[in-house]
Amino acid sequence: MTDPAVLAGLVAVLLSPVVALPPALARPVTSLAPATPPSLDGNLTIDPASFWMRTDSNVSLRGIWSTESPLCVASALWFDWSVTNGTATGFLNSTRGPVVTFDAASFASGFVVLLLRASASIECGVDQTVVERAASANLSIVSPLSVSGVSLDPLILTPGANATLSGTVSGGAPPYVLQVSWGDGFVTTLPLPDPGPFSLNHSFSAGAFAPVVRASDSEGAFVNASVPEATSVGTGLRAAVVPRDLVAEVGMPMQFQGEVVDPPPAAVTLFNCSDTSGVASAPSHESSNETSASF
Repeated sequence: MTDPAVLAGLVAVLLSPVVALPPALARPVTSLAPATPPSLDGNLTIDPASFWMRTDSNVSLRGIWSTESPLCVASALWFDWSVTNGTATGFLNSTRGPVVTFDAASFASGFVVLLLRASASIECGVDQTVVERAASANLSIVSPLSVSGVSLDPLILTPGANATLSGTVSGGAPPYVLQVSWGDGFVTTLPLPDPGPFSLNHSFSAGAFAPVVRASDSEGAFVNASVPEATSVGTGLRAAVVPRDLVAEVGMPMQFQGEVVDPPPAAVTLFNCSDTSGVASAPSHESSNETSASF
């Protein structure tokens, strides 16, 4: 038989109100989902992915494998490098292995795209797979800075008249800055945003002048160029024919001579005199400023 005291206790428990637990003591019931397995995948990159270089320089490039999960390991199997599209030229020291060297050998500025194809084994615990990927790198190649075809026209002019200096800038890294020292104490600065021709006008006083052009690019390279021949600036070539004697006798030959007034600096004057009949004298190996005529 059941003890009456025990029955009374059970009845009291069943009839007592339900007491809620404090929030701090209450714990939500969660279901445990199965863990997501790591991804059997790999990524291929090239270091550096882009590079700026000058002609006759080189750069080392490395193919790098990585995995999606830190629990996975990538083991390279093979690498295949190649030079693809571009507007410049260069060559690889090798097409195999994780590291290669590219040498820029371009006579003109442009770019080269390097392509890398590679394969790797991806291991994630007991799981394993083999993947193949491709990556590319862009190389910008800049040929040496050059200023060519510098000329100043005309070579002979009068003071105050304009002379035109022209030339062409190529290579280097634009934009450029041109500084022209005219040789008379004046300097002109000309910004040039892109490679190509340029021209400047300048007027001189009397003298001989050979301007010098200094071109610099955005990377600090510079080059100097000068005109091949100095320009002579004078008051102009003036010639006159004057008699040797101020008195002439009828029927007697009279001597005349040519004179040059204010010749340009370093000028060489050649004379070709003819008689009064308008018939030129026979050509001679020697230049003379004298002739004769009869009246």
